[in-house]
Amino acid sequence: MTKNSRQSFRLLLTRQYATSFLLLLLILGGVTYFSLYQCLLQNLDHGILLIAQSEADFATRNAALHLHRTRDVLPGVQSNYLSRYVEILDTSGHLVVSNHSSKISLLPPIQKGNDRESIFRFAKMNKASYRIIYLPIEKDGQSYILQVATPMQSIEDTLRYVMTVYSISCVLVLLFALWLAWRLARRAVAPLDIIATISDRINVQELDKRIPIDPDMPIELYELTQKLNHMLARLELSTQALQQFTADASHELKTPLTILKGEIQVALRKPRDAKEYKSLVESNLEEVDRLILLVEALLQLSRFDQTRSTAPLISGVTEYNAVINQCLPRLKILAQEKRIQIIFESPGTELWVDIAPPYIIQLLHNLFENALKASTPGSHIKIALAETPQTVILSITDWGSGIADIYHQRIFERFFQVDASRSENTNHFGIGLSLCKAIVETHGGTLELKSKVGEGSTFLIAFQKASPQVQSLSLLS
Repeated sequence: MTKNSRQSFRLLLTRQYATSFLLLLLILGGVTYFSLYQCLLQNLDHGILLIAQSEADFATRNAALHLHRTRDVLPGVQSNYLSRYVEILDTSGHLVVSNHSSKISLLPPIQKGNDRESIFRFAKMNKASYRIIYLPIEKDGQSYILQVATPMQSIEDTLRYVMTVYSISCVLVLLFALWLAWRLARRAVAPLDIIATISDRINVQELDKRIPIDPDMPIELYELTQKLNHMLARLELSTQALQQFTADASHELKTPLTILKGEIQVALRKPRDAKEYKSLVESNLEEVDRLILLVEALLQLSRFDQTRSTAPLISGVTEYNAVINQCLPRLKILAQEKRIQIIFESPGTELWVDIAPPYIIQLLHNLFENALKASTPGSHIKIALAETPQTVILSITDWGSGIADIYHQRIFERFFQVDASRSENTNHFGIGLSLCKAIVETHGGTLELKSKVGEGSTFLIAFQKASPQVQSLSLLS
């Protein structure tokens, strides 16, 4: 659907309101017509019943059957002025007496079996509708049928007049309803126009702006405005994080590239012997390796950003004790340089979690290296496993300088390092903890820091327990 083919929300509201109102008018008109028709018909039946009873009383009171003259029936009664046919028939259907000059009955004959009770019927005569009453009477032991037929013209004229007035009124009311609906719809969507106008003006440089909230606006628009403002806040934070990430990544990439360029420029200033060139190449190789490590870390973060709301890149289950026992020899080698002792504590039971072994190994190495960096020579690092009824908790504790409270949230930001002075030629980029957080959250776990300045730090990772029956993935070296 193109933009030009889309309908206005005001028009949709107006049309739905007008359609509903028109349907209501039609239903009201139908009910009014039926009710009025029934009321008029009851009045008409009552009138011709009085006429029939009066004629029956007059006909049977005298020696011979005869009828009133029409103008003499029930003086003062309104039904007296109705034009009508009155007939008395014998049981064979022959006309005995009537108020007209015809020698035969002008009214349709009564059906057999209905000659003992009075009934009302409709009939068409001379292209006009009539209401007829059949009233059984007796005279000198003989049975007769008294018939009175009254035209329906008065009812039809009344209904036609009333419905004409009602139709004209409905048209006028509907036009007014359309005008009112348009105004109400315009007023209802006015806040949406404001929201759309302000939203259209907000660009990447103005994400700090918010849509103003009118306290009198409807609850639905109030909630919509709040959600849009929350979305803008999230976009602002994401944009700031992206800008910071870009700046930090540029800084980290610039340092080794600058070193590479400087060393190459120095090497090209004058001829050198093979030993000097070899030393230069080795130095450049270190910087290249550092660049490769940084790029790989960034690629890993990018992959986890893309899969965080779906599924992990690798699926599988892991038994914690086996993975840690496999990694301990390598961790001890890393700890020997600083004379750090490693303590491993475990409940001794199998602890399975729903995460592939490579991720557990990466988490363990990143957090251990972070603890190793913070530890003082001669101290120790504790790796501990614990369980609750639903979760398995891995904790890595060091007794280093600790981390101030103001850094507890920022410690997981990319490229953030507590020590503001960056080491220009090390493999520490401030990405390890960010990567750990991405891995943990992708697998539905939690990563928490507990630390006090001067007392060391503890990182705790909690995962939901997994069923040990799936053991298809073995440990990866």
